[in-house]
Amino acid sequence: IGGAVLARKVELEEDEPDEVDLEGTFAGLSGDGFTLDTDAGPVQIDVDADTTFKGFASLDDLVLGDILEVEGWDIGGAVLAKKVELDD
Repeated sequence: IGGAVLARKVELEEDEPDEVDLEGTFAGLSGDGFTLDTDAGPVQIDVDADTTFKGFASLDDLVLGDILEVEGWDIGGAVLAKKVELDD
């Protein structure tokens, strides 16, 4: 239509959160998860029903200083973990 586009359907795409991989030490339970001490400073790690644990069954099994690897998404002020792995 005269150099214009007529849209029949418009869909909004939601921004996907940024994926992150972190390694650090367990610094204690907090909020909906735990605090991970990293080289860049402490990071709040949130867990939910979809988070998988490798090398331990629940957060209650962790002890201060345990070395953890975390894969998840930056959700603004915290990381929502999809996987938390205990390093040997």
